[in-house]
Amino acid sequence: MKDKTNLQIPISTKIKKLAEVKAEAHGFSSVQELVRVFLASFVNDEVSLDFSRPVQSKMFDRYEREQAIVDKGLRDGTTKTYTAEEFIDQLDKL
Repeated sequence: MKDKTNLQIPISTKIKKLAEVKAEAHGFSSVQELVRVFLASFVNDEVSLDFSRPVQSKMFDRYEREQAIVDKGLRDGTTKTYTAEEFIDQLDKL
């Protein structure tokens, strides 16, 4: 007899329903089948994961503002840049 166990994962109803639609669209008979195939592939290093997300415009705007402050400081001399060695020396002084 094969060794089996049940995996119970609490998720929202909305996510489950969306996953069912996506699973069927990709040829799976159920979300359970998708999870079984995924886990088998995952443990055999046949799957790579990429959870990267596109940069949100709000984050990009913040980055642009911060970069403008740094650029201004570099131009007017109020911001100093350090080499790696200078940076370590500064840390050692703390």
